[in-house]
Amino acid sequence: MAAADELTKAGAILLSIDATAHAAAIWKLRGNSRKATFCLRNLERLREQCEGAWTPILATAGTSAPLTTRELEIALLVTEGHTNSEIAEQLNLSKRTVDNHLISIFRKLGIESRREIKKTLVK
Repeated sequence: MAAADELTKAGAILLSIDATAHAAAIWKLRGNSRKATFCLRNLERLREQCEGAWTPILATAGTSAPLTTRELEIALLVTEGHTNSEIAEQLNLSKRTVDNHLISIFRKLGIESRREIKKTLVK
């Protein structure tokens, strides 16, 4: 990803896309889905800057895992400022179940905190 960042700074967006896609594939092979998803999210942002340009590596690059309906419901409640206990009570779940869903949300979105959920979901 360091190479991709340098390429982006230099204005070589297509090369940065290739580097980012390769980084995502490497992280996926190593079993680190959080870092792979982070790379894929960056890849999507870079693609928007290239107005539909295509490179061979993009054909093999996947997309981030979608949230389940329950995960999305919990994520949206987090963006509204609810605590895990409040979410558990509102959805008739245990706090531990909400905690587990949040761990899954973080992994799928490639983020590490509740604060990042809002940045990720609300664009």
